[in-house]
Amino acid sequence: MKVLFIGPYRQADSWGVNSRCLLKSLDMIEGIDLATRPIFFSGGGFQDPIMDRLESVRHREFDVVIQHTLPSYLSYTGLAKRNVCFTPVETIDNKGWSNYLKLMDDIFVCTNAEKNALPQELQERASVIGGAIPGEMARKDNIPDVNYKFYFSGGSLEEKGGTKAVLDAYLSEFHVNENVYLVIHTTDKGKAEQMIQDSRQRVGKFPHIDYSPSIEIATDCFAEELHQVTHCVVDVASTIDFSLDIAAGMGIGNPAIVLDKSGMSEHITEDNGWLVKSHEDVLLCPDRPLADMFTAREKGLVPHISSLRECMREAFTSTKKNEKSSAFSLENQAATLKEILCM
Repeated sequence: MKVLFIGPYRQADSWGVNSRCLLKSLDMIEGIDLATRPIFFSGGGFQDPIMDRLESVRHREFDVVIQHTLPSYLSYTGLAKRNVCFTPVETIDNKGWSNYLKLMDDIFVCTNAEKNALPQELQERASVIGGAIPGEMARKDNIPDVNYKFYFSGGSLEEKGGTKAVLDAYLSEFHVNENVYLVIHTTDKGKAEQMIQDSRQRVGKFPHIDYSPSIEIATDCFAEELHQVTHCVVDVASTIDFSLDIAAGMGIGNPAIVLDKSGMSEHITEDNGWLVKSHEDVLLCPDRPLADMFTAREKGLVPHISSLRECMREAFTSTKKNEKSSAFSLENQAATLKEILCM
């Protein structure tokens, strides 16, 4: 079976990591003759001999073309028996993407929540392939630090990312005399500092208590480095797609705090994390990357701050030691893809 995979696997961001994982999973399947071509949403340059080898493969026709991109960027000119889109379904009731996705033969998503968020006619074409993390992420040494550290990936601190909720919950639940830290991983230190100040203003100053537990802003490091020195990963973004940060944290044994209706909630048990109560509401996102993304005609998840506080407190006081999760291995994703593509 000749397969062409098109995706942003040369990028250094999370899109690139997810794309490289899918590429390597496909390359592991016996009976698939794989060729790849890169696309770029942002700067590229990631080097890997596997990519060089697969980009050198040439075929005049393909049995399957898999495109890892946003639906509005899909190309429909490829001559293939089966056209597939692999895309994150981040919001609920996103009818705008349906016009693009209905032209695909198949849709690949990582979680059941993403599949269920699609219109009924598209759910019939959708397959859940599971998310994966690179093997090198799944290693962890012992942490000597006596302080309990929450890890939160803020990225560019978009409103849909849940930064405000995490700060409000953390600052209103803990105080400076407790051995606890919140580590915010972001590309915008100035904005993070302003958001912390705004949250402190919202929370207020409690009588006889220093209301300012410690917060660290990490900018010049990789997520996998922070997972090594933190104890629990928190993700309460309004979106429902696969979270690379949660998977990477759980992959090395860190417990996770996620929303109860999110895609990653499927992987949370009593032994490896906590579920934050949430509800659906219209998605108001002033910092959307594209004009037609994350509009108020879509729905996102809204965390309950009181529930988030309870989960963070339980994580801080918990003595549970979690096993490394193997749910996000390339081998698992490859086995699922083989079953879908070769049926």
